[in-house]
Amino acid sequence: MLKIFYDQVSDKEIFWILSGSTSLYIQGVDILANDIDIITDEKGVKSLDKILSEYCIQKPEYSSTEEYCSYYGQYIINGVKIDLVGNFQYKMKDGSWSELRPKKKYFEKEYNGMSLLLLPLEVELKEYEELGKLNKVRKIKERLGI
Repeated sequence: MLKIFYDQVSDKEIFWILSGSTSLYIQGVDILANDIDIITDEKGVKSLDKILSEYCIQKPEYSSTEEYCSYYGQYIINGVKIDLVGNFQYKMKDGSWSELRPKKKYFEKEYNGMSLLLLPLEVELKEYEELGKLNKVRKIKERLGI
């Protein structure tokens, strides 16, 4: 399903980063990739929503809780859920808000004929630690050998 998504958006001038379990899997983490998480900014959310409109099950809207704030929408392509997240921030353990993800370091990786932008495992590790997702923290640490 990643290839279907990629083929629809790769020739567009839209900044997006692959994150979450699919990104971890592509980077060699022993994890089941059960959905696709796309991180972008507000402009990217609007552009990607237009492209993916036929797959939309939840129109992107801005929302915030005590733990997260972002634009968020959901799509399903051939039974696989795609989470589209824009301007994502989470509350860190010290009570401050995280940086906007697209401004963080990312790198390009070729995978099955696709040129993907991914967050490095070290960045994903820090975020999962802040979010208290201990299973993913453990698996990333195993992959990093720490």
